[in-house]
Amino acid sequence: MQKKKIVVINSVPVNGGDEALLYATLQGLNAVFDTPQVKVLSDNPELARHYIGYTKFDYDWEYALLKADADENQFFHKVKKKVRQFFNTTFAVPYTSFWSRLLASKREKRVYAILKESDAVILSAGGYIHDHYGFDKRLETVKLINEKLNKPYAVFFQSVGPFWNTQNYPKLIHFFKNAHKVILREQYSLSHLKSIGYDGDNVVVSTDLAFYLNSEFSETMKVGSGIHKIALNFREWPYEEEGEHIKDKALLLCKYLIKEGYDLHFISTCQGVKDYKDDSIFAKQIIALLDTEEQKKCVLNDQKFELNELVYQFGSYDAYIGMRLHGAILSLLSNTPALNIAYEDKTLGIYDTMNLADFCFSFKEEFPVWTEKVDNFFLNHASYLNNISDIKKAQEQIVNQYLLELKTIV
Repeated sequence: MQKKKIVVINSVPVNGGDEALLYATLQGLNAVFDTPQVKVLSDNPELARHYIGYTKFDYDWEYALLKADADENQFFHKVKKKVRQFFNTTFAVPYTSFWSRLLASKREKRVYAILKESDAVILSAGGYIHDHYGFDKRLETVKLINEKLNKPYAVFFQSVGPFWNTQNYPKLIHFFKNAHKVILREQYSLSHLKSIGYDGDNVVVSTDLAFYLNSEFSETMKVGSGIHKIALNFREWPYEEEGEHIKDKALLLCKYLIKEGYDLHFISTCQGVKDYKDDSIFAKQIIALLDTEEQKKCVLNDQKFELNELVYQFGSYDAYIGMRLHGAILSLLSNTPALNIAYEDKTLGIYDTMNLADFCFSFKEEFPVWTEKVDNFFLNHASYLNNISDIKKAQEQIVNQYLLELKTIV
């Protein structure tokens, strides 16, 4: 039997959290489709190839259309591009028409062929269809895939929304309605879909896909010996006004933890990659605001780790407190109790699914709430630790259940 050809789009796996999602995606697709031929599309495949060698990368369609690889003749590419643009604007000739594609670059032709030859397309797990980041080009890509190339697509273990731009609602409804399956990570996303007027029967609610890796990454259960070393991370969040106060609250939390006698180890799923989001830069700014004696209680880890090593690193700490969702999930996979400071409601939703709502709170809360949540986390650390194995197994079972929803996509 011919192997199924699956294309994963919109992957950004150079950070540890999104690599965990990609790796889980590849493992899950292999299980569902019996080792399919999988290609992964990304906005920066060269960077992805530099760090990840276990799958093949190429450009997302929006980074291939009207663009050329570095080794192509740039002068001729620009000339052909102008010709195509002229016919597109003057005579409404689509860039995807046969005649226009004759003048396309090698990159564009290659990516078009990847999509055309596929059996199905998977929209990468994570959370990027919301009004904070914008999604117009991504929806246009899916429209090409589905309506011109006639390929089925699945919204794959994603958090979606919030959506506040009402003019986007019709195209969002069209996008979700045409999906073969919409697998959400939590109930908040379902409420965001309902808020735009979509409540289709192709929608299911699961949990975070990274829990698929539980069986592979779980180590021997830790023996409770108290809390000494804490993995800590914070991220900047410029999309909302309250984000201006993150550094102030982070500084106060560090001072509080140090005063209580804990060693702070700053580590993130997003660090150590040049010209990419790096939380260690933000960590340095926070540490610099501490007193000299307080700084002695801090360790800054700013290097990039392979996924296996990153899970091992999180497993070397007694507790995790941080804003990165997958910092928390990879900590749980390594049997480290995790308290998450949510910068989006997706995290609150996933913690609700795990029945761990007491150990997650919004960064928007006033600082006394931060310390109250931390104190409660420490107070319940031992019972949390004892229950981690059952928590992870339950989430893994949920993921396995909804992965099977893909069987009918091709």
